[in-house]
Amino acid sequence: MFVPFNQMPETSRIWIYQADRFLTEEEVTKASDFLSQFVQHWESHGNQLQASYDIREKLFIIIAVNESHYQASGCSIDKSVQAIKEIEKFLDVNFFDRTKVAYCNNQSIQLVSLLDLKKMIKEGQLTKSTHIFNNLVDTKKTLERNWKLPAEETWIGKFFQ
Repeated sequence: MFVPFNQMPETSRIWIYQADRFLTEEEVTKASDFLSQFVQHWESHGNQLQASYDIREKLFIIIAVNESHYQASGCSIDKSVQAIKEIEKFLDVNFFDRTKVAYCNNQSIQLVSLLDLKKMIKEGQLTKSTHIFNNLVDTKKTLERNWKLPAEETWIGKFFQ
């Protein structure tokens, strides 16, 4: 059952999928239409999940489930992954490319490959205080508080050693 994202409890479990490129407005609409149908009918062992999604910055798909209602099972999580793969197909985009990092640069969001990231750090173009999107957060509460963090507070911090 679909619940608007802003009405999902902060304890909701989330999964963040980052695209390998920015989506167009039309692609955001197509993905949103698809996700609306998916979460409306998403089930775990025959139980309707309270679920939602959000598409942010034309780059991130966030899927949420209120596990205090019903928990997402392995099979239901697999179905959400398959839904993202379907979106990949019809948008010709990759949401499983873990070699790109999103960061904030002067009020805009940039994508950089891991190789270029290391080079940017070495050249001082990306600093410890540059905000990085931490797509490893797993609840809505941590999304709101710890999704954008200074680089030194994320897994990227090791590159500043």
